[in-house]
Amino acid sequence: MNLDWVKIVLVMALKQECPPCLERVPLLTLAALEAKDYRGLNTQSQGLLCLVSGVGADAAQRCMDWVRTHIRPILLVNIGSCGSQDPCLRDTLISPCLLSHSAQDQTYSSVGCFPFLGGEAVRPITQGISVESFSEAHRADCIDMEAYWLAKGCHEQHIPFCCVKYVSDANTQTDLRQLPQAFERLRARMEDLLSGLFVRPVHDVSVIIPSYNRASFLKRSIESVLDQQLKVECIVVDDGSTDETSTLLDHYRTRIRVLRHDENKGVSAARNTGIRAATGNWLMFLDSDDEWLPEKIEAQCAYSRAYPFFSLLQSQERWIRHDKALAQKAYHQKKEGFIWELCLARCLISPSSVMIDRRLFDDVSFDESLPACEDYDLWLHFSRRYLLGLEPSISLIKYAGHADQLSFATPVLDRYRLASLSKHLDADWHPVFRKKLSEMSHYKEAIVRKGAMKRRLKQSDGD
Repeated sequence: MNLDWVKIVLVMALKQECPPCLERVPLLTLAALEAKDYRGLNTQSQGLLCLVSGVGADAAQRCMDWVRTHIRPILLVNIGSCGSQDPCLRDTLISPCLLSHSAQDQTYSSVGCFPFLGGEAVRPITQGISVESFSEAHRADCIDMEAYWLAKGCHEQHIPFCCVKYVSDANTQTDLRQLPQAFERLRARMEDLLSGLFVRPVHDVSVIIPSYNRASFLKRSIESVLDQQLKVECIVVDDGSTDETSTLLDHYRTRIRVLRHDENKGVSAARNTGIRAATGNWLMFLDSDDEWLPEKIEAQCAYSRAYPFFSLLQSQERWIRHDKALAQKAYHQKKEGFIWELCLARCLISPSSVMIDRRLFDDVSFDESLPACEDYDLWLHFSRRYLLGLEPSISLIKYAGHADQLSFATPVLDRYRLASLSKHLDADWHPVFRKKLSEMSHYKEAIVRKGAMKRRLKQSDGD
């Protein structure tokens, strides 16, 4: 049984909790799995698999045993109903960020947000207790009999876990008799939320090339866009260049759109200018010293159609420095899925490799106060909220080693990463993620201080 196509597993306790939009997704019950009845897998649908575990801790643990044996998903999502004695939570969707058990010391974390574009807001809560029922000795924000055990299994297998529950009742016998009506409301709420898994068509793509005094490289970048198998809108933002850039761009005036800044404002401002002017519903960026292979855009669009739940995706790349191939280290290898924690340590997403749903820029843009590491800052924002897709072909060539490359020309890059970490720490509500942001901030601060001390010693030796 080949399940390599499964990227996301959605687990619910009962079939009655399954919203209509998931009817197109292969669905298996735990009973069928244990009977080795895999007829529900005859249709492979966009990387998604629904599992109906049944009710209770034992069913959830057996479900995780099957996942552990047969699948290696990039995310497991637990959806369904739960109970709460808090009247303010009734008839809402909640996403607990921590899941514990009244009889257990261990607490497991959820990503704390639903990493897709859905129409329904999900209310985050700081704690979700998975217990069979309420007791006076142990009151809880919410009660769910499966979520804790699914979170525990995912933690043990290093699988990112997300939990979204509809608060249907107060877990009383009176409320339980009203569950059929509650399931109707649950399905309607989940339908709105989960629609983001599917409604993400690629109609048009806009490519944005920011450039400042890069006339010697820019022609190669523009030609690599114009040579694409799929024709797109190409926007070049001349960020106040004083070299021959203007003359070069005049040559392409009928084939591309040119936007000009009167003065140099920086790469973030140039990209933001391009974003505002773009007409495509998907955006791509190309640094003016990089180039694409002709199949890049078509390959990423095809990958997006196959896995429409990815709001942003990137491709593999090849590095060239001084006309020689540069080997990538293991920690530079690109990953797919929920990669926020990996993005804390270093920038793992190349601006020239990504294709991004335009809607992601509705409430965020490149930070123009950062002269460098602006991409690190944006990827922290996106990777905290969305899954990252990875189209496997090598379709980007990145060139390095020239004097005006930002990573070489900007001293003490970690001070800008430190500023970004501080900003994200102020904005994040999740205790586990705040802890990781704080730890990385202290680490980067130590690096900056150590570097400053070395520079002072070097300067004093020179004097």
